Order: sequence, then C-alpha cells, then structure tokens
Amino acid sequence: MVTAALFVQPLVRRLAGEIWSAPFLKARLTAPVGANGGREAYLRAEEKDGAVAPASNQDSSLLFPFAKANALIRRPVNAPALKAGDEVECVRLR
Repeated sequence: MVTAALFVQPLVRRLAGEIWSAPFLKARLTAPVGANGGREAYLRAEEKDGAVAPASNQDSSLLFPFAKANALIRRPVNAPALKAGDEVECVRLR
C-alpha cells in the first residue's frame, strides 16, 4: 500500500493528464522513533496541525494502522533515532 501511495498514484494521475507529485511536508514528532536500518522506510502516521504521531505498530501486515494513517514519515537510510519534538519529512496520503 505504501508503494501504491508513493509510486502508483502519481503514475495514474500523470497518465490521466495531471501534473502531480507526492505532497511532502515537515512536521514535528509527537513520539520518539527508533533508528532506521539500511533501507529507506516510510512509517504510517497521523498528521495534524504540523505534528505527526507515528502508529504504535508498524507491522506491514496490519491494515488498521494504514487505514488510520493520513501521512507517512520518511526515514532515510541509516537515520538515527529521533525524540518527540524532532522535525521529520512526511508525505500526505489524503
């Protein structure tokens, strides 16, 4: 679903004649997130008024956190752990 949101949706919109790209924004974390590994990751989250709360369970097999999410927190390769209040890059889903 994350791949569809990041790649398929822009492709379909482009094929439909729209010039569109994922709307990235900066937001402040409401909770800490752990360090990231050797690949880029997108964490399901809820963004509101410039604050973003990562879903408590990021297991990719779970649909409920994705259904509740309105944003994805981008975690670059080998990103360090972050604490609440740190700024992160997000992409809006809706």
